[in-house]
Amino acid sequence: MNLKEIFLRQKALDEKILQKSNSLRSEKLDSNYRFKLASIALLVELAEFANEIESFKYWKANKKDNSAKIREEFADALHFLVSFANEYKICYNISIKIISDDINIQLIEILKSVVDFFNDLNKEKLTKAFELILGIYQMLGYTEADLLSDYIKVNEKNLKRLENNY
Repeated sequence: MNLKEIFLRQKALDEKILQKSNSLRSEKLDSNYRFKLASIALLVELAEFANEIESFKYWKANKKDNSAKIREEFADALHFLVSFANEYKICYNISIKIISDDINIQLIEILKSVVDFFNDLNKEKLTKAFELILGIYQMLGYTEADLLSDYIKVNEKNLKRLENNY
């Protein structure tokens, strides 16, 4: 999947966020600490995405089908993932990896691979996490065009938030 436009847009957004956050603070955020905060944010966004899918909620009889919210939460997670990819200079052409037809197994592997990346920071581990995350998006029936559209919507919302001192 060619994510060049997304990578470029995210780089521009990250630069604006960093500029803005530095102007709001008396001290600049240390890059290691900022990485830790972004790590938490990615895990939270992935959990929010999983919560919208509801596939793991075996106890729930009436599961909602909120495609718009699923896509928005995915795009939120994608923002943080692409930030890491830009920082680690991952190629913007990323394969899609599906390891199971069971979406819950795919979710578990995503979370494991993200934590694995946080524990051992390298391109290969980040690429694996990215491939699995793109895989679940495809499993849900969404396309590369959907991904770009979803990302741009959330990116524009984030830019407006930045302008309005969110």
